[in-house]
Amino acid sequence: MGVAAVLGGIGLASSIGGQIMGGVSRANQAEAEYKASSAAGQQDVVATEFEIGKVREQARQVTGAQVAGYGRGGVVLEGSPLRQIVETAQRSEEDVFWKRYNLRQRVKQRALGGKPDPAATGVATAFGVGGSLLTGITNLPGVF
Repeated sequence: MGVAAVLGGIGLASSIGGQIMGGVSRANQAEAEYKASSAAGQQDVVATEFEIGKVREQARQVTGAQVAGYGRGGVVLEGSPLRQIVETAQRSEEDVFWKRYNLRQRVKQRALGGKPDPAATGVATAFGVGGSLLTGITNLPGVF
């Protein structure tokens, strides 16, 4: 076996090893990105639920103040005063709806990235290895 064949074999093995290591690295990177995105999504949910709690608490305070103010003034809670209290509560629930809607949109956007598929990375790596193998074999002196 000549020096060229030995060097060609070493080059082929090196190319195949590089393809395999690259595939492993891509799979690890995709998994790390997915985990980071999932953690950010969980933090987003917690933050949104906290904001929703604040909106509802503020609505309770405002409607409570409205009821107390009308009561101090001797106003009966029917008609316009009652409608105003109900509208205040409805506006706060609209705020809650939109906060949850926006959260769902952000979650959907993150989900478009999706969980990495190790099989897809493996297939891509296998094709790369196969290509390197075929190229290496055809370039070995005396094979074809």
